[in-house]
Amino acid sequence: INTYIYIYININQILVVSTMGKSTKRRGRKKGGSKTGGSNISSNNSNNSSSSGSSPLINKIRHANSVVRHGALSALSSTLFCPESLSTSKQSGTTIKMELIRAVAERIMDEDMPCALCAVGCIANYILFVNHSGTTSSANGQNQDQNHVNKVETILTPVLLAKMNKACDQIETIHKEMVHFASSLSSHEGDSNNDSSVTAQSNQNEGNNKKKNKKSSQNKKKSNTAPSVKMDQMGRMIMEQFTLISLSLHAFCGMVENYSVNNSSSSLLHHERSQFLSTTMRTLIISKEMIQSLSDATCVNTIIADEDKKAKKITESTGNDNAGDDPVTTVNKLLAKKENDENVISDVATYAARTMHSSSDDNPEFVEALMMMGLSTSTSTAINAWDVIVSTISNATLPALSRLHCAGTVITSRQCILDIWSSSSSNSNAKLQKIQNDIDTIIANQAFPLLLQSTIYSTDIASALCQQITAAECKLKEERQDEDIEKNVIQMVDKRKESARLIARRQKKMKKEAADAAAEKEKLDKIDETMNDEGIDEKGSTDNDENGDCEMKNDHDNESNEETEDKYDKAINAWKNACMPLKLSVEVIANLCARRTGEDENEDFDDMDGWDLEKEGQLLSSCATTPDFTTKLEEDEEFLNGIISSGIPDRVLSVFGCILLSLIGVKKDQIPGVAMEDLLDIVTKCGICLGNAVCNLEQWKSNEADLTAVWKDFFQCLTTAMDGEVAFANTVLPCQAISSLFTTMVAFLRFRPSLVKSVNEQDLELILSYVLLECPLEARKTGPNAEVKYSDVVSDIQKDAIGLLGILCSEPHPDQINERICSVFLTVLNRSHSSSAALISELMNALMDMYSADEGDPNNHESVFRNNNVLGAFQKNVPILRRKIREETDNTDPMDVALWKETALNASRFIKYKQG
Repeated sequence: INTYIYIYININQILVVSTMGKSTKRRGRKKGGSKTGGSNISSNNSNNSSSSGSSPLINKIRHANSVVRHGALSALSSTLFCPESLSTSKQSGTTIKMELIRAVAERIMDEDMPCALCAVGCIANYILFVNHSGTTSSANGQNQDQNHVNKVETILTPVLLAKMNKACDQIETIHKEMVHFASSLSSHEGDSNNDSSVTAQSNQNEGNNKKKNKKSSQNKKKSNTAPSVKMDQMGRMIMEQFTLISLSLHAFCGMVENYSVNNSSSSLLHHERSQFLSTTMRTLIISKEMIQSLSDATCVNTIIADEDKKAKKITESTGNDNAGDDPVTTVNKLLAKKENDENVISDVATYAARTMHSSSDDNPEFVEALMMMGLSTSTSTAINAWDVIVSTISNATLPALSRLHCAGTVITSRQCILDIWSSSSSNSNAKLQKIQNDIDTIIANQAFPLLLQSTIYSTDIASALCQQITAAECKLKEERQDEDIEKNVIQMVDKRKESARLIARRQKKMKKEAADAAAEKEKLDKIDETMNDEGIDEKGSTDNDENGDCEMKNDHDNESNEETEDKYDKAINAWKNACMPLKLSVEVIANLCARRTGEDENEDFDDMDGWDLEKEGQLLSSCATTPDFTTKLEEDEEFLNGIISSGIPDRVLSVFGCILLSLIGVKKDQIPGVAMEDLLDIVTKCGICLGNAVCNLEQWKSNEADLTAVWKDFFQCLTTAMDGEVAFANTVLPCQAISSLFTTMVAFLRFRPSLVKSVNEQDLELILSYVLLECPLEARKTGPNAEVKYSDVVSDIQKDAIGLLGILCSEPHPDQINERICSVFLTVLNRSHSSSAALISELMNALMDMYSADEGDPNNHESVFRNNNVLGAFQKNVPILRRKIREETDNTDPMDVALWKETALNASRFIKYKQG
């Protein structure tokens, strides 16, 4: 499950658009080299460019002038550290040298806030988007990449933590200064109002009202403007500090989720674990307290406005929105307005919780430290870090994503506690049992209601939000097209190099021709020459003033474009705010329904690239030591049954069905691309979640009637996914959704064997038609988005359809059915030159399972095997599979490659077995 966070930085602003919560797993969790040495990061702004050998760019980054530093960092953010540049270049991990990373890291501690923000943004982009994979495929190259990652993590971890702590200190200090300033300002305004009333009384008695009152009002405006400007400046300073913390947490999320390893080589999760944990929790606490204070201030203001009309009149008469408020409320209301526009504090709360969620995943040491760590709040009150996480789940004023991430942290912590329990001595079992019971209570009382509340999909709301995006997108495209037309016209005029007189003459002629045409059309007998001359003169004057009006028109167009872009951004944000909690909720539920399996990782067959039959013994020995990943460890059945009784799996199934039905028959232009991508992502996650549920929750959908109804709905959806016969051109449901549907059906059929008897001949033919589905040549290199190709999606559909047939063929069936299935499998196998290694491997496994039964077995179909020359097909395609494996190894998960190699070896042994 991938995550994308887009951070774009230019000279004037920083824009952060997030698309997802905690998702990806860390690579190489149990592997890693030795810890690399740290670096000394300087935090002052003096000129550090005196060192010999530094490039001009690095010298500018370390320049004494903050303007020069900011310009260099801004240029980096749009070139080398641009997300597009980092993610598209295969050599991006090696293009940016360590010296440049060190120089940018130094500027994180810059006292100049624009420079510090640019530096943090560049570093966050590098961590989130740099492409370390694919540069080298050898073991030595992978070690070099991991060493580079370890060095980057070691350099950045202490400086980011120091900057985050400093930013938290600044927030607390500035907030106290604002409260103190507001307090002194309110007392000063009270004295000023008394003085002005006395002055006004004396002025009225003396008859000098006009001059005195005018001067008094001018002084009052000046005195009211200066304090408000200062308050606004301090408010902006607080929001800048929160922005810096948000960007830093983005970087930490990327470190933890993408390539941080949980062993002694990790600076973040091992050597700096305590500091990392305390700092991240501090940002969560300070953002949580701030959001709660802002919410209380706005709620109090609303109650006063509704119930106390006198207070409203006082506010209108004084012209001060904060009239009658205490200083703390005044400050919080000011910050609430800024937070409403920027949502920076909410981002900090979300990303802090996400960082904790990612760090606790499969990390018992981190969870143990989290439960034991004590923290202090802004009121100097001692509080446990675990209590902060738990209290966040039920705090309705906090962002939904933050609460869901904390719920996910509790769920992953439960799994880690079970791991600690399984490896601990009997003396600590009672303590761990109590901890587990406490966690189960928290999950049942707080996490379950939150997950149910978040796992909801409304077709009407989704349709309305999509219409808003479509309307704003169309308007934005029209304005951009108008801009392009205007630019082209201006370029054409510039190329002609006409004088103002020639332009005026040409336009007068066009005006006259238009007038003559109108006159002939309306069959007028006479033309008012005077009006025509005035029109020509007026046009001529307009031409003379054309240059003057052009600037005003451009200003108006720019304002219109900004308004349209704002509307489009708001429409996108509204959609994201609606679907992101649902997406994260399904992820958390998928983890909730997953049983623990063995911790040992599969050993990669990296040294078997050129394997052959002589190395069969070596490979079989390796396979013998491979753990069984399907073996289920002991789990608390009461807890799993509680998941079923909560109704959470049924809610996921409902969301899955609603989205599939809403996507059937929808044209591409009816749903915006960003919405379609999110919906398909949710469908994919729902498929994984339902697979976990049906696998591990044995009592869920155990009723035969309910199970059969769900299965029939699946087949009905498969039928309506095609407009006519099964073909790529006839799909009315996106291929990714069909693939997710097949994945879910495979899980249901595998773990609910009673469904086999529900498959009739019509259902069998439908599955076979999907096995024969083929991606056209012109569509193989294209896809619904940049990361997915149609050829891969169609291959996934075929593999799952083959998996369904493999399960069905495990039950006794006549030779006629076996003949039909065999002929379809061989037809697809004969396309091996255009098929992927995964598809060929799936076909061979299914065929070996079909024809491996001994004589006398009801499932022995030896006659079908020989009549269709299945053995010849194996002899022809095993070498092709080996070649495909070598070609696809570099860009494939090592676990998948290991399975393909095992299939090739088994196929070779199967050939020998059948040959006798």
